[in-house]
Order: sequence, then C-alpha cells, then structure tokens
Amino acid sequence: MQMGWVMNEVLRLYSPAPNVQRQAREDIGVGEATVPKGTNVGFDVVAMHHDHSLWGDDVNEFRPRGSPTTFTEGASTRWVSCRSEYRHRPSYLLSLRPSHGLPLMLEPLR
Repeated sequence: MQMGWVMNEVLRLYSPAPNVQRQAREDIGVGEATVPKGTNVGFDVVAMHHDHSLWGDDVNEFRPRGSPTTFTEGASTRWVSCRSEYRHRPSYLLSLRPSHGLPLMLEPLR
C-alpha cells in the first residue's frame, strides 16, 4: 500500500475543511440554473466525501485500495501509524482536528 493512497483516503474520510464557501465573481451556469454574480455558495465537503452514490456502500470504511476509493499515486509502501494510547475523537472547530492530539509512531524507510 502506498502512502499517497492512505493520505488521500484519510483526507476523504476526515476532511480538514468540512465545508468550503466561495462567492461567484460572475454569473455561472450550473446545469439549467444560473448562479448570479456576488452569490455566496457553500459546499459540504464531508457530505460529498461520504456520498454512497459516489463512493459505494463502504463509503464510511477506510479502504485506500478498495474500489471505487482507490488512490494509485504514492511514494512509499511504509507509513505513519498511531500509537496504542491514541483515542479517536475528531473535533470540528474552524478545521477538523483530533480532540486528544495525535501521538504517532514513525517507521524508518530502509
């Protein structure tokens, strides 16, 4: 398994930016609708990354190799892992972050 696959799957499951907002700088056609210039538009990144129609029935599972959540770019077959005392509890503030920190185990590349 490659590091890039793991990182992309982590970012898909736990996006550091749960939503994104933009303002249309000009009129934009979206299908048959028009978003007028100056309109504030919000995108729910978490909802898009957990959409069954896009990612399949295992959408909430960590599957960096599994179809269709396959990421084929990466630099290493070794990766960072969490230490045994890590307690998973994501927290949304301005960005997504672990509530209890993230103690890591690093393995040397040989």
